[in-house]
Amino acid sequence: MHKIILTTGGTGGHIFPAIAVAEQLRISWPNVEILFIGSNYGPEKDLAEKAGIEFAGLNVRGVLGRGFRAPIALLKLAMAIPIACKLIKKFKPDCIAGFGGYASFAPVIAGFWVHVPILLHEQNAIPGSSNLFLSKFARTICTSLPNTEGIDKKKIIFTGNPVRKAIGVARTGKRGESNSRRLLVLGGSQGAHALNVYLPKILDELKKNNVEIIHQTGNKDWKVTAKEYEKHGYNASCARPFIEDIATAYAWADIVLCRSGASTVAELCMAGLPAIFVPFPAAIHDHQTKNARALEMAGAACLVPEDKIGEAGNILLDLMNKPEKLEKMSENALKLATPDAAAGVVKAIQSLIAHKKTNWENN
Repeated sequence: MHKIILTTGGTGGHIFPAIAVAEQLRISWPNVEILFIGSNYGPEKDLAEKAGIEFAGLNVRGVLGRGFRAPIALLKLAMAIPIACKLIKKFKPDCIAGFGGYASFAPVIAGFWVHVPILLHEQNAIPGSSNLFLSKFARTICTSLPNTEGIDKKKIIFTGNPVRKAIGVARTGKRGESNSRRLLVLGGSQGAHALNVYLPKILDELKKNNVEIIHQTGNKDWKVTAKEYEKHGYNASCARPFIEDIATAYAWADIVLCRSGASTVAELCMAGLPAIFVPFPAAIHDHQTKNARALEMAGAACLVPEDKIGEAGNILLDLMNKPEKLEKMSENALKLATPDAAAGVVKAIQSLIAHKKTNWENN
């Protein structure tokens, strides 16, 4: 029986690829045991448990952007290493797979210390701070994009970005065939304040054009945004803090207005959905703009910088009145999909285990 630790946290962009790999691990090894190690403060505990994965939490938070609290966060990261070490020794994994984010720091370091093979997955063209540092300790690094920067190319295996299997069957026919038009608004798992503020400004115009809307707001802006929908003649339930069944939402939508994190981009390609991207301008190395531009150049999306977000409404309505163009964008998105990404990561895990079996009797 194989045992695998998956570790990451903080945002859906890190967590959902890990869950996709867990799905594939169970297909490849029906008796596999999986432990998900993450932070006690992020959404990973709930998401892992909903996927039926055992979870262990560490009291860690991100360091970057925390100002005067950064030294405390750094200290807690260091203190989490021996705790992670105990978890690893108790579970006795064959491999540890990290998917980025501060929550993966302690488990990967601890795993390296006790000689467990380490695999990383990087979602973006430019690695995040955690994966960039942890890449020194990994034997294999799976990447979503073929030209990932800053990592030892000898370690890289290009797999694509793993996407949950339900999303791969989300496309159920041609877009734009109903009398109404269906808009899905996503700001990532935590919402996007800029989109939450902008949408109410164009709701009257969208209502006039018979546009139905589902809007993932995140918890912080949810109630305020829901009231705005009611004020403009929509049902308050259009605004939701989090969409549990995202595959059904993708199948329902004609077009998506969203941020352009790596996992969102990968999911939209798998679902064959046209998009208008408003990249998060403060993303590290501006990687969201790079993600959005790649799809725009492929004819699958439009890119609108946040400082020009006022242009998004006109672009949206123009596309919604051109079903043939939406369908072509959908076809172009599907061409960019990597449906075998999760299987590729699992194959890399299998290879690591085959070449270096961890001997827990000597640890």
